[in-house]
Amino acid sequence: MAGTSETTSALVRLRDARMQWWVRLLVGLALVAVGVLLVLHLTASVAVLSVLVGIGLLLVAADRAVWSFRSSVPGLERVLAALLLVLAVVSLVWQGTTVPFLAVTLAVAAFVVGGTSVVGGLVGTRERRAAAVLLGLAQVVVGLLVLLWPRLSVFLVGLALGAWLVLLGVRDVLVGVAQLLGRRRTRDDDRPRRPRRDLLVAVVALVVASLVLGVSAWLRAGDPRLVPDAFYSPPREVPAEPGSLIRSEPFTHGVRDGQQGWRILYTTTGAHDEPAVASALVLAPAERTGEPLPVLSVAHGTTGIVPGCAPSLLDDPFASGLEHTMSSMVDDGWAGVMTDYEGLGTAGPHPYLVGTAAAYGVLDAVRAARALDGLALSDETVVWGHSQGGGAALWTGIVAPEYAPDVHVLGVGAAAPAADLAALAAGVKNTAAGRVVSSYLAQSWSDVYDLDLSSLVTPGHVPAVRRVADRCLWGRDALANVLFSTQLNGPVIRPSALEGETGRLLAENSPHGRSLAPVLVGQGEADSLVLPGPQDEFVAHWCSTGQAVDYRTYPGLDHVPIVDEGSAFVPELVAWTQDRMSGRPPTPTCGG
Repeated sequence: MAGTSETTSALVRLRDARMQWWVRLLVGLALVAVGVLLVLHLTASVAVLSVLVGIGLLLVAADRAVWSFRSSVPGLERVLAALLLVLAVVSLVWQGTTVPFLAVTLAVAAFVVGGTSVVGGLVGTRERRAAAVLLGLAQVVVGLLVLLWPRLSVFLVGLALGAWLVLLGVRDVLVGVAQLLGRRRTRDDDRPRRPRRDLLVAVVALVVASLVLGVSAWLRAGDPRLVPDAFYSPPREVPAEPGSLIRSEPFTHGVRDGQQGWRILYTTTGAHDEPAVASALVLAPAERTGEPLPVLSVAHGTTGIVPGCAPSLLDDPFASGLEHTMSSMVDDGWAGVMTDYEGLGTAGPHPYLVGTAAAYGVLDAVRAARALDGLALSDETVVWGHSQGGGAALWTGIVAPEYAPDVHVLGVGAAAPAADLAALAAGVKNTAAGRVVSSYLAQSWSDVYDLDLSSLVTPGHVPAVRRVADRCLWGRDALANVLFSTQLNGPVIRPSALEGETGRLLAENSPHGRSLAPVLVGQGEADSLVLPGPQDEFVAHWCSTGQAVDYRTYPGLDHVPIVDEGSAFVPELVAWTQDRMSGRPPTPTCGG
């Protein structure tokens, strides 16, 4: 009787399989077609994507229903198909569909499909059971990843679901064609191979998904290494005069042989003309004659807005960019000074892109460095800056004659400066890097200018903005910030805010006025952060006011490469700097 029952069951399964070949083939072809459409329409509107996702989930539901005939738990497979059908209908009919909702839909689909696979794995041979359970767990991990990064971009949602549909469809087509041709392998010696293959695939899928989940958790945890030590905490009583040296100590991280380094704590002036404290690094040749050294003061680019983001905390703050070139200039007999700005090593808030406060920090660092024992510095200073530091450098040339007449600024060299802040905020509002900069700006200005953060940023963005603002822009935190920025739909700063008080502050903190020192501005024509068009317009406007500017553009150079080794701008900046020290007349391309 048992043998008869097993034979009957086998015949029923064979009949069902023969009846399903054409269904499998049709469902498989439809899955492939919709998957390809999704991949080809990754930049479609959310409404179009929602329809394609709904159709895709409908087909996946049909696919699970077809495969239920071969499942060890057909009832569970059909419940799964019903759940997927519900998700599909919601995606198709809900008019308020958003990208986060579609991402959650994918997460739920991954959970139910993975859970079904795990339950189904409780029946069958040991290898098949293990493969089903491991593959199910891998799908659950994928669901967790989607929930970990809920605001996926349209691109990622479409790509993930499109790839899934194509893979399912190809599988169905191959099985359907094999059934049609009657070429399914049934030999006993073939049977062990497939479970082993399935087990290997499941193990790889689970390992890859778990690694991605682990990396995501690691990135979200943040980098705890850079924490300011007691050096950055000023004593209770500090000098009232800005530019006064509070304390200093030897600094060796990244300092080349033949050089001597210090980190210093000094007084400066904040965004509201209040007394403040900042930190800086100083480099000089180890062998000195006693003659005053010309000073090269570098304003660094964006590193973050919280204590812990100071370059002086890095293992090698002179590893790249203008900082690396400054170190090379020290080998040629210059002294290098690089401010951390207020609030990056010292207590915050950091006045991010607040022009005068940054310029005060640059000038007061030079003043404080003069008080170092055994170091003679000339009054003659050239100022360099890149990005945020480029804007700071331009402001330094403007405010120096009145704020620090004792610092004789011979020239200002700015690479891709953050100059027209309103154009910067508007031009990169939808890019990953632009959202990071906008998050820094929004959080900093809400603190510095006492603005309401919730009214400044797009509704729903405050938690993500605060998360980005708490991280520096290097190491794993830089990657985490880029990923966090993908969780934001639309610009960080709401457009209406740019027309009110924030717009006024953007204009106020864009360099304006006259720099008595010669100005060199270098701009990469491929810059994706400080866009070339607005920079051209800023320089043209500044020139129209009578400001002399030597404006040079560089084809093919993006925002960071313009200050890296191999950039055509770097040797030109060095030569221009040497000309300022030699007293050669500048060669502006406009103004003056």
